[in-house]
Amino acid sequence: MSEFEKLKDKINLIGSPMENEIVENKWEIFENSNTIKFPLNYKNFINYYGTGCLCELIWILNPFSNSKRFNTLSYLEEKKKAFLIFEKITEKKYPYSLFHEGKGILPFAFTDNGDTFYWEITSPKSKEYKILLFDSRELLIEEYSIGFSELLLQILNKSLKTNIINLDDIKGCNFNPLSV
Repeated sequence: MSEFEKLKDKINLIGSPMENEIVENKWEIFENSNTIKFPLNYKNFINYYGTGCLCELIWILNPFSNSKRFNTLSYLEEKKKAFLIFEKITEKKYPYSLFHEGKGILPFAFTDNGDTFYWEITSPKSKEYKILLFDSRELLIEEYSIGFSELLLQILNKSLKTNIINLDDIKGCNFNPLSV
């Protein structure tokens, strides 16, 4: 059984998925025009579930979302502004550059607490990425060398080793699709 199939078995879908009618050529066009290759399990997740909230805490970004708040590239633009403000106020430099021209960190999810999950993309030709979790309140960053589905499974099982997410905030294994 694939990691994505294990994830599907674990998640209870509440309602009907929205923004999930993606055909393969849409992914290919988006990836080619933005110099990125998304992990297969992430694409499977978006194709199956669409945009929405997992366990009442984690919002999965979708590059095809019509909602600016949940669209991957719109969220990236907001993060660019936030990074600049943080660096100006604190006079500290982020240890990572945001995604640009096929390299850097690219957000793929965020929590209701403001923490953000990123993929660290070191080459436009990469297909597997390290996952970074940024704390919203301070410059605390955790690194994970696991895939998208495995990360979500560990969160749902409350077995992820983290000082950023309070695993007691994980409420069940439900996915609530975004209402359009």
